[in-house]
Amino acid sequence: MSEKAIKIPAQVLKDLAEIKSLGNVNMYSKDQILVACINLKYYTTAIWISDNFTVYLKGITKGFEPSDSCD
Repeated sequence: MSEKAIKIPAQVLKDLAEIKSLGNVNMYSKDQILVACINLKYYTTAIWISDNFTVYLKGITKGFEPSDSCD
């Protein structure tokens, strides 16, 4: 039985992929992700990560799926 991917807003998923591609951000570090978001002006993603970091960490294991909502 496979676990369901974690749904996150499509824009957040896109922004996180961009941050990961930089290669210099520890994607398990909330602080490093937030700094990268601010530097790249990904303010909505910074807020989402700040409010949903536990959900994000689950998604690292289970995978991500874009959702249409901003929640």
